[in-house]
Amino acid sequence: MALVHTILQDTEQESSVEMGMYLRALVLAVFDAYGTASDRIGSTVEVGDIVLDEKRASACGLIVTELVGNSLLHAFGEDPGQVEVLLTRGDNMLTLVVSDNGTGIDVHSKSSMGLSLVEMLVRDALKGTVRRDSSGGARFTIEFPNNTNQGR
Repeated sequence: MALVHTILQDTEQESSVEMGMYLRALVLAVFDAYGTASDRIGSTVEVGDIVLDEKRASACGLIVTELVGNSLLHAFGEDPGQVEVLLTRGDNMLTLVVSDNGTGIDVHSKSSMGLSLVEMLVRDALKGTVRRDSSGGARFTIEFPNNTNQGR
């Protein structure tokens, strides 16, 4: 959480956060915190021209930190792999996808504390939904309203 807060403070301008810069810095920091060699596990961060208020940016940051950290800890073992973070805008919704091409997840198992936190943040802070998919790795798709006044 301190990592998210520090990066958020560094990128914040007038209570809004440019999500491309924020999420790229965050993913790099998570890789660094886990001591992950970028020549073994790669990352891709693709974000549209999206600016969020501090509350929703913070929630997205915590979600990305948890899910990328889970991928780095559990998805690859000693095998090479790829982690991807995408944030796109639709008509009335934003979609955040965090995925890896590792061993996948058991979508029917009970949530860990970290995944419970993700679900709570999606529901309460983003007013959205989350879907899990384990075909070809782990994939979390989070959709939430594209409402600039959300959370204010």
